Amino acid sequence: MQVNVSLTEDNLKLTALKYLKRYYREYPRTGDIKIEVDMRGEGGIIVDGLLTFPREDGTWFTATVEATSAATSEEVKFLNPLRKIFWDALALSTSIPSAVFLYQYLDDPLLIQKTGNVFQFLLIFLETSILWLIYVGLFIRHRKYRYIYALAQFGHYHADEQWIVIGDDVFPHPEDKFFIELKNQCVKKGAGLLLVRENELVNLLIAPPRMSIATKTRKRVLLLPMKELMQKVQQVGVGGKINGTNIKDYLYRGSSAITLRFVGKLKPQMLVSAFAVVNILTVFLDHNLDRPFVRVNEKQYAKALQLALDNFKPESTASDSVVNSWVIPAYGAYQPYLDAREKVAVELLVPEFIIQSGVLEKTNLEGIALQMYDCSKYAELSKPIFVIQIDGYFPASFAQNQ
Repeated sequence: MQVNVSLTEDNLKLTALKYLKRYYREYPRTGDIKIEVDMRGEGGIIVDGLLTFPREDGTWFTATVEATSAATSEEVKFLNPLRKIFWDALALSTSIPSAVFLYQYLDDPLLIQKTGNVFQFLLIFLETSILWLIYVGLFIRHRKYRYIYALAQFGHYHADEQWIVIGDDVFPHPEDKFFIELKNQCVKKGAGLLLVRENELVNLLIAPPRMSIATKTRKRVLLLPMKELMQKVQQVGVGGKINGTNIKDYLYRGSSAITLRFVGKLKPQMLVSAFAVVNILTVFLDHNLDRPFVRVNEKQYAKALQLALDNFKPESTASDSVVNSWVIPAYGAYQPYLDAREKVAVELLVPEFIIQSGVLEKTNLEGIALQMYDCSKYAELSKPIFVIQIDGYFPASFAQNQ
């Protein structure tokens, strides 16, 4: 591939800075415009060109340049960072099945017991896999994952205006999808775009907005010329400091490709995925620690229960409970214990002997019907039987002592 000497990265830097010096000459200022090339900033920031001048309010205006030639065109062509897509998809695909599984388990604690550990685990795994594939399939080509290194780096430091400068040979034609995406993202993120042709002819494609976009949230970093930085390294070594900042913080470090170093932190997605997995494992652990379970055959259990009911004899004279509180239906809508299996109850007026006993006032019982019960089932007993009514809840032994 033949390289156009006039469109090398070094020439693009100088050509762009000359153009920007004319571009800003009418800006209100109190001093000369200064330009620098090959700057470095804390966090491994690489700035190909820097333009500064003092403003009337005493602050300094700064504009930075990212120059890209055909040899380094990957800096301005979007990539699909698969690592980020993977973790975004995993965070979503694990959290939804985890939440649904927890809800179902709380609603039915025997959920795992009914289906089994293996089946439930495979079901969750299948749901997670399907959701992961759906997310990746839908969003792998989405604009959200069109990462452009040069613009991503702009988001990591503050400058009043930021420019991307490309050679005319970076993109094959104006309708190239990478070129269109670069222009769209420059507009969205507030960056300027210059196109340099042969003979230092510069075309202004996109100008930065007068009102900076999101610069207040961007970190202000001290930019140093690379020559000065290397001289300092020779004097004090990489472990030295410049203005209180470690020199090594100005140098890019990392084993991954330089164009992917601003993809972004993935810790939130990792934490969400880990929380979802822990949630699922906790449910399985809670279920299995409650063992042993005895799996009952529901059909056999229903038959046994029906057989017990068929053999039940309502005429049994066994009386093994303490009747609670004056069992008078006037005090509630429930049936007394003695009538638990009676089908017919005769309604009569309150007997006079109850009123005369003085236990209840007559005025409180007027017009109230009592339910009287047939006690003939006790007639065949050879020994005296006493039915004791106690006002309150007491043990059977207390009733026997009475």
